[in-house]
Formats: sequence, C-alpha cells, structure tokens
Amino acid sequence: MFSLAIAAKAQVTTGSLSGVVKNTKGEPTPGATITAIHVPTGSKYTTVAKSGGQYTIPNLRVGGPYTITISYVGYTDDVYNDQYITLGGNQLMVRLAY
Repeated sequence: MFSLAIAAKAQVTTGSLSGVVKNTKGEPTPGATITAIHVPTGSKYTTVAKSGGQYTIPNLRVGGPYTITISYVGYTDDVYNDQYITLGGNQLMVRLAY
C-alpha cells in the first residue's frame, strides 16, 4: 500500500493558479472572477475570489501560454498574457484598478 501511494504521487501532471485579488487601496476583493484560458486548446477555467480575496484554480494543464483575466464590477479588467503554469502551481497577486 505504501509503494502505491508513492507511485500515484509521482504521476501528478497538473498545476494550479492561486493568489489574492486586492483593489488599489490594498483591500481584498471577494467576488472577483478569475478566468484562465489555455491558448493552444481554448480550455477555459474559472473561479471566484473568496471572502479574503483568495482564489485557487486547480488541475490546470502544465505549460501554456495562458491568458488570465481578473474582472470585478466597477473595475477595469486585469489581463495577463503569456503566462505559463508549472508542475505543482503558480501564484499571481493582483491589484484591480477603478
């Protein structure tokens, strides 16, 4: 059983994207929408920031490029092009502008 757990762990082939969305005053922005699009395939992954502005998008294809868009009503969309996901995960801290 122990060797099975090690073998399964070694086969992880995805990454994740996580971070915190804040406004220009440095305040968390819960409810912001985070969308990651894997450009080569068009696969789209979306989540919403939680109460402290934290978000995580799990199980992303490793590599890229990705286009990541953060949007919130009343703010200008924040777009990050040519982003690459590494095995295990990436962090993207965001500040939204009015």
